[in-house]
Amino acid sequence: MKGEIVLRNPDTEDVTLKLYQRDYSFSSDGKSNYIEPGLLKRSNAGWIRLEKTRVTIAPDDTTIIKFT
Repeated sequence: MKGEIVLRNPDTEDVTLKLYQRDYSFSSDGKSNYIEPGLLKRSNAGWIRLEKTRVTIAPDDTTIIKFT
């Protein structure tokens, strides 16, 4: 499966973003956890890949990050 993430910078200055994966879990008390990828039993870290992990977006511009 392939897809894309669309990112837009509505600001008046360049913005640099770092994209990365985290494993996510939550509990019945409402607590959410974001931990290193690959640590959870049902982690998706082994099968999702981002095209880029760092991107700079110009003011009032849009960029697309592809993933598989």
